[in-house]
Amino acid sequence: SEGEIQFGIILRYRPDPEHNPHKIWFICAGLGPDATVGAAWYLKTHWRGLYRDIQQDDFIAILRVHAAFPRESDMVFLRTTDRVVLNRLHS
Repeated sequence: SEGEIQFGIILRYRPDPEHNPHKIWFICAGLGPDATVGAAWYLKTHWRGLYRDIQQDDFIAILRVHAAFPRESDMVFLRTTDRVVLNRLHS
C-alpha cells in the first residue's frame, strides 16, 4: 500500500471441511486501516455476487482501496483453491 491506495484482502476458509464442513471463517484485513474497513465493507455489500461466482469454494480476494473513500473499493484479484477467477493486479 502506498499513498492514497491501500490493499485489503478477504479470505473465506474452512479450517476442517472433512469433520466440520459448516464452520467457515471470513478474514478481512488490510495494509492500512482504511484497507481493512474497505475489505469488510466490500464483503458486506458484494456477498451475493461473490457467492454467485464462487459458490461453496474457499477463496482469497485482493482489493484496491482508496484511502479517503474506503467504501469505493474494487477487486483486483480473486482466486479459489482450483482457479483464478479475476486477475487485474497489473492494470
